[in-house]
Amino acid sequence: GSSAWRMDGKHNILHQQGDQPLTTNVLPRCALYVHPTVMAKTQWYQQHKYDGVFVRAEDLELWCRLASQTKTCFGKLDEPLLYYRMNAATSLQKTLYSFRTHRQIVNIYGPKLIGTLKSKLLIGELHLKSLFHQVTAMLGVRDRFIRRNAITTDTPELRQAQATLNQVLQTNVPGWESIQKQDKTPQSQTTTRNRAA
Repeated sequence: GSSAWRMDGKHNILHQQGDQPLTTNVLPRCALYVHPTVMAKTQWYQQHKYDGVFVRAEDLELWCRLASQTKTCFGKLDEPLLYYRMNAATSLQKTLYSFRTHRQIVNIYGPKLIGTLKSKLLIGELHLKSLFHQVTAMLGVRDRFIRRNAITTDTPELRQAQATLNQVLQTNVPGWESIQKQDKTPQSQTTTRNRAA
C-alpha cells in the first residue's frame, strides 16, 4: 500500500494522508494505509475480510487484527499512488460513531500492540476528541475548524502532485463528457429511464 493525496471538491490538494512510517507502533492509533492503495493476492483478501461490527473503522480493525494475530508481511511504498477526494465535513453523529468504534478497537487490540497503559491513554485521548467535536459543534465552529485543520503547508512535493493532477484533468478522454452528464442526472430520472427501457 501507500499514502494518498487528499483533495477537496475543486481538485485542490490539501495534504498527504497515510504517510506515517510503517511500524506496528502506529497501530492502533491510526491505520497503516489508505485502504484503496492496498494490493494483495486474491486469496489473502478472501482469508482476511472486514468485520462489519466495526462500522466506520473496518480497515483499522483489519490491520490491528492482522498485526496481533497473524504473520502477515506488510510493505509500504514511499510515493503516494492515489488522489483521494475529501468529502465535506463528516456529520457530528458519524464522527462520534467513528471515535466510539476506534475506542472498541483499542480496547481489544491495544494491550497486545502497545501495552495496557498506552491503550488507556489513547482511549482517553479519543474521548477528549469526541468531547471537542461536540463542544465545537455546539459553538457552531466545528466545520471551520475541520477545514482549517485539513490544509497543509505548501511543499515542493505537494506542488508537483498538484501539477500532475492538473495535467490529468486537462487530458481529453473520449466519452468522458457523456459520463459526467450521466453522473449529474437526478437518480429519479435515471430510474424512470431504466424502467421505460
